[in-house]
Formats: sequence, C-alpha cells, structure tokens
Amino acid sequence: MRHSGFDLVSEASVFFEVLCEQKAGRQPTVGDVVRLTGYPFSTVSRLCWTLHQRGLFAYEADPKDRRHKILRALEEKLAAAEKVA
Repeated sequence: MRHSGFDLVSEASVFFEVLCEQKAGRQPTVGDVVRLTGYPFSTVSRLCWTLHQRGLFAYEADPKDRRHKILRALEEKLAAAEKVA
C-alpha cells in the first residue's frame, strides 16, 4: 500500500470515503467522515492532517460556517503516486 501514498488501511479508508462523498456532489467535513467510518473524531482528524501533509488532501473553508473545514481528496496526487511506484 505504501506505493499508493497510504501507510495504513485507515488512511485509505478515510481518503476513499471523502472521495466518494465528493463524487456524490457533497462537501464532507471531518464530522461527516467520523459518521461514515465510525472512527473516533481524534483519529479521523489525525488521519486527515497526515493525508494533508502528504499532499493527498486539501482543507477548504466552508462558506456557510467558517468554523468548519471542507475536505477535498486530491485524486490527481494519488494517481501521480501510483505512476511513480
């Protein structure tokens, strides 16, 4: 799994939940991912930050509520990592 940019199955799970939500036209937040995966909030938050540091996620401000951050999975970065491996 490392060649795809993920060190843990949970990282891949969070990434693909966010990607599926995006494809469905929704804008997921950390709270949404917690509800979808059943992982604790602190775990999802840490995994999202790790994926952000690797360049696989972007945080965007929620236009409706600035306290929330919208997650965006950068699938082009994932595809680039797979081509390198």
